[in-house]
Amino acid sequence: MENPDVIPSLLTLALNDVMTYDKALKSGGPNGSIRVSSEISRPENKGLVGALNLVKEAKKEIDSNSRGGGVISYSDLIQYAAQSAIKQTFLASAICKCGGNVEKGSLLYTAYGSNGQRGLFERNFGRPDTQEPDPEGRVPQWDKLAVMSAFLGPDQTATETLLATDPEVRFAVGLEVSAQKQIMRSVP
Repeated sequence: MENPDVIPSLLTLALNDVMTYDKALKSGGPNGSIRVSSEISRPENKGLVGALNLVKEAKKEIDSNSRGGGVISYSDLIQYAAQSAIKQTFLASAICKCGGNVEKGSLLYTAYGSNGQRGLFERNFGRPDTQEPDPEGRVPQWDKLAVMSAFLGPDQTATETLLATDPEVRFAVGLEVSAQKQIMRSVP
């Protein structure tokens, strides 16, 4: 990957496309709807346009070079881009673990990685794209404290203390803690 800084955005793009799934309604999910302008412009998708543009560029190139296998859907390509980003991270880590030896690192990667089978079958596989955005409100805004703390471990006090030292979220932590204290005082 030419720009490793885009890896987190590719992963978030894939995750946010998946997280719209609603089991009860059997709708949403990894259907490529995140590419629709009204969905990519939502607050929870802030900062993902660059990753989406990278996927769009890749799709144009893949589709123009496709021979008999048909075009690839955004649904699949968004997920494949995230998978490739993770594999690239693993490859870089494998090379590093082998003391910077690219050949040995690549061999280690090959032992654990795999190459896709795209183009080997006469049939198109994968998910179809939707043309409509998925409903709003299914994906959390990742920069909200409650969402972040859910991923930082079961010890909420330690998590809040850790987050309180981060200048980007210190203000939000203070508001959250104040709100919790106010709720606790109002409960009989």
